[in-house]
Amino acid sequence: MPVSFVHLQVHSEYSLLSALPTVRELVAQAARLRLPALALTDFGNLFGAIEFYTEAMRAGIKPILGMEAYLCADHTAKDPSGSRAPVYPRVVLLARNMRGWKNLIRLSSLGYLEGFYWRPRIDHAQLAAHADGLVAITSGWHGEIEQLIRAGRTSEAEARARWYREVFGSRFFIAVQRTGVEGQEELNERMVELARRHDIPLVATNDVHMLHPSDYEIYRTMLRIQPAGRSDEETVNVTEECFLRAPEIMAEDLFGDLPEAVANTVAIARMCNVDLPFGQYQLPEVEPPEGLTQEDYLRRLAYEGLDARWPEITARNPKAKRADYEQRLDFELATIARMGYVGYF
Repeated sequence: MPVSFVHLQVHSEYSLLSALPTVRELVAQAARLRLPALALTDFGNLFGAIEFYTEAMRAGIKPILGMEAYLCADHTAKDPSGSRAPVYPRVVLLARNMRGWKNLIRLSSLGYLEGFYWRPRIDHAQLAAHADGLVAITSGWHGEIEQLIRAGRTSEAEARARWYREVFGSRFFIAVQRTGVEGQEELNERMVELARRHDIPLVATNDVHMLHPSDYEIYRTMLRIQPAGRSDEETVNVTEECFLRAPEIMAEDLFGDLPEAVANTVAIARMCNVDLPFGQYQLPEVEPPEGLTQEDYLRRLAYEGLDARWPEITARNPKAKRADYEQRLDFELATIARMGYVGYF
């Protein structure tokens, strides 16, 4: 039986009080549905990525590593006047290859280390700088372009669509969803028109937050224990239809009128191929100054550090011999090089 549909927007418990399923439950349900591939796109983080990759591979399901990122105009800007979190626009990012996986890691880290304000945010400059190897999909109701269209800011939506197309090229897709949100079908019509006007491919998603429709009341209960200040608007788009639907339902019953949006889920799944090398050291890649090897550069930095500390060392120990310290430093540097850890240090 040919593959008909792949879920590319899926949230787990690692979306932190915003979705229900564990990674293991998602993979098990995907196996029951005979899905050949599945994405994990938790909000702003990659906390579950390694667990998901391992579980999916064990189950014979192709793992697609991703994240639904929160966006802002300037990651350094904060507005402390509001008592509730802004409803930041989002974009789904999927790793197409190892370069994309490393860029996902970088963007997630930037969101927490530099852009965190209510949410781990990144801005457009950061996204553009780390777009290589990534597939970008508008995220539906709270997608950046979708928010602009719903607000009547059509020209801005058009400009933003052109920006994404310029940054991601053929790796940018516009999502359509049918999860029962009031006004969603009108939004879909506008998004389809925009996509066709700018020659941007469509893709169908279901914004998965739960395994079954019967989980919806549990999901609503979970929302009530979220920290104060979170806006109800953030979750207005999540209905009991946001579950891991069977692929034939997605392909035939929901999106039979948009076959290209269904076919593109499979095309994106085939496009994304990340092979995580477990059992190997993952050391930073350091680009030394021109004319120097990594070992030369480390040696220079180490000796500069010794020079800077030498007055303090001799102040504590007037009998200290520089030759002894250099001999020890050379031994340590040789050990680091022999073990292959130069990039780490």
